[in-house]
Amino acid sequence: MKDRSHCLLLDAGDFLFKLQSTPDSAQVAKARLLLDLYREMGYQALCVGTRDLANSPDFLAREASSRGLRLLSANLYRKGVRLFPPYHIFKIQGLRIGVLGLTSTGVPGLKDLEIRDPYKECLDALADLRGKVDVCILLSNLGYFADRSLAQKIRGIDIIIGSGYGSRLSRPLKVENTYILRGDVKGKTIGRAELLWNGTDRRFQLKNYIIRLDERFLPDESVRDRIQSIPGTL
Repeated sequence: MKDRSHCLLLDAGDFLFKLQSTPDSAQVAKARLLLDLYREMGYQALCVGTRDLANSPDFLAREASSRGLRLLSANLYRKGVRLFPPYHIFKIQGLRIGVLGLTSTGVPGLKDLEIRDPYKECLDALADLRGKVDVCILLSNLGYFADRSLAQKIRGIDIIIGSGYGSRLSRPLKVENTYILRGDVKGKTIGRAELLWNGTDRRFQLKNYIIRLDERFLPDESVRDRIQSIPGTL
């Protein structure tokens, strides 16, 4: 897609490592390559997932910052200070879109790291966004059931794009006034959501497509070569 002026490329987290355990050198090299590819693909916001913290929050922050990648988490703290911005406001063809991130609370053994109540932190972020955005998208690493609970309890979230525990949703699930979208793990699919905005009554219609990355999509040989150049990679 050459013209991306009307698009947002987003990820809901858990994209960097397969497990939360400490990665080896080959896994760290793969993570760096993944971050390179996210930058080259033009991703505009990434939620911090629990697995993304496997090689430490400092590693994630440093490597993402050096590539100009935007990480979001409203509830990830260290010594009382947020490690990453809670949200970012994008302007797409005159539409103000607020994108915020929430990290799952299940991160054991990370020193000085505090993952606060996502419900409260989400409310605080939404209060700050009130009047500043037309549409609010939550990138959630909380998992399917927590996403449903948030949608039932909190007003002001238009779309939740979820990662964490739970399976793919072939169609958007509407809970109260919130659409919940989920793709497959391990990059098996990508999701495409189209927002049809009605400026008169300030509402939108949503069209969502799940695209399976199967044999129709030929592998990028240059990327394959870069992966195979990492020691320890088959």
